[in-house]
Amino acid sequence: MPSIRALHETLASGQLGTILHVEGHNSNENSQKITSGWRLSQEESPGGGFTGAGLHVLDAFVSMMGPVERVYARLRQRETGPPPLDTAVVALEFTNGVTGTLATVRATPFYWRIHLFGTDGSAEVLDETTMIVRKSGAAPQRLTYPATDVLRAELDAFASAIENKGSFPVREAEVLATLSAFEAALQSMKTGLPVQCLQENAGQHGR
Repeated sequence: MPSIRALHETLASGQLGTILHVEGHNSNENSQKITSGWRLSQEESPGGGFTGAGLHVLDAFVSMMGPVERVYARLRQRETGPPPLDTAVVALEFTNGVTGTLATVRATPFYWRIHLFGTDGSAEVLDETTMIVRKSGAAPQRLTYPATDVLRAELDAFASAIENKGSFPVREAEVLATLSAFEAALQSMKTGLPVQCLQENAGQHGR
């Protein structure tokens, strides 16, 4: 996504200072349309909306902050469905000391955001093309980027990697780190306790 690329560049520039916290949300209003399929299966979608929607935010978190060390997650199911009615909240501690929070409410109208908080400023992505940068003593700066066909770009990158024409943008270590945090969140939802991530399965993160 253009806005996520811009968020990565803003983070890498150092203009936000030391990153202290990251917040994210993904609500997509899809639960009212769910009458069957994997999203209703406790085996295939054990984390409610976290599995189908919140996982995308977690993936973005890991790509910027690196592996997660500890997770505390809660899943509140009002109705198992169909249609399902649930909320998921996840608190994260990254290995680099950054904290994070993530929430998913899949019954509510579409809303998506990722927000980085640093000692010198914050940057918030609101959709695929919009980012807001806030600095002390200055008005918020709203930045808009040209839209792209994100799915096409993903498939093109995948095809290039298969043909050895380039590396896929998402590294294996990031995939494993996301899965480690995801599985820890599911375990925390079951036990009601914080869960350590399996760093030996998460690989090493270069950022």
